[in-house]
Amino acid sequence: MASSSSTPLTVSPEVLAFLSAVRAGNLGLLKGCGALYFAAAEANMEVCKYLLEELKLDVDPKDVDGDTALHHVARSVHNETARYLIDRGADPAITDDGGLTVVHYSAGSGNVELMNFLLSKGVDIDCQSSSGSPLMFSADCVSKML
Repeated sequence: MASSSSTPLTVSPEVLAFLSAVRAGNLGLLKGCGALYFAAAEANMEVCKYLLEELKLDVDPKDVDGDTALHHVARSVHNETARYLIDRGADPAITDDGGLTVVHYSAGSGNVELMNFLLSKGVDIDCQSSSGSPLMFSADCVSKML
């Protein structure tokens, strides 16, 4: 990890509030999430690498909503982190409790860069959910831009 002479890690106020609540014993905020979820959502590659490469944590555990770290990252549009997680074995075909995959989230946010990466990895873009296909999510995104 970082040496003592390196720049300290910075985190969002939300993460600081979460850590304070955990320190105070309010573990209900965890919702089944672990350190990887928060590091990935903050696009903190240094911590992601430490957790996956040094501590050998599983890259695809689900939280109470059925989301993996990759789902969280796809919604927050941190493409470098998403690529890293996939390269470390994260499965973009895993569905959350609503039946949605990373393809749905990237299509719905108009994240063409992540969609291109997913296509280059051979991810199925015709995956269906009860909420529709990624194409429907993409069309919805485009209609909101017009």
